[in-house]
Amino acid sequence: MLAFQANADSFIAPPPISFTNTTPYTYNGSNIGTSPGYTQNSCFGTGVTITYFVISSTLSYSGFGPPIYAGSYRMEVRIDGGPCNAQIFSTSFIINKSLISITSVTNTKNYDGTITASGLPTITSGSLGTGDVGTFKEEYDTKNQGTGKTLTPSVVSIVDGSGIDMTGNYTVTPVQTTNGIINKSLISITSVTNTKNY
Repeated sequence: MLAFQANADSFIAPPPISFTNTTPYTYNGSNIGTSPGYTQNSCFGTGVTITYFVISSTLSYSGFGPPIYAGSYRMEVRIDGGPCNAQIFSTSFIINKSLISITSVTNTKNYDGTITASGLPTITSGSLGTGDVGTFKEEYDTKNQGTGKTLTPSVVSIVDGSGIDMTGNYTVTPVQTTNGIINKSLISITSVTNTKNY
């Protein structure tokens, strides 16, 4: 809206409310607090009500307090009183999934006919959100005896303190290693008594 013009330059009035900190966030296990922020320019009043709405989310969300989970959301600011009484202003924002990498660890076992490994992969890039606990596993490429075998890590579960599945809030990159060993299985065979005629 053209509000003032002088010397061929125009002054554009700021919007009633300016939103800040709307750049994408990253899931960290906690809500986003007072973000995004906003500044009341010409639109001030005696009361402000903030409500969040889900556009899409990895988990169900009530839509009242600040969101936690990865997804896209809309924040609405309702102004009561003043020149913008009962008006609602909104902005959208995103909470991205957290990026983590898990790497397999050295594992040695005797041949047992399976690809299972007892080693527990570790997080080598990124971190879990506050209160989240991850359980990981790794497996051999084949069940056969050998050295320099490939070990592949994977996620068993990532849950929060209430046991709710948080896996959808993460993008997990598995990092293989080639430090697996399967030794030959040691067996003993013993002859038994036998009697026969010539």
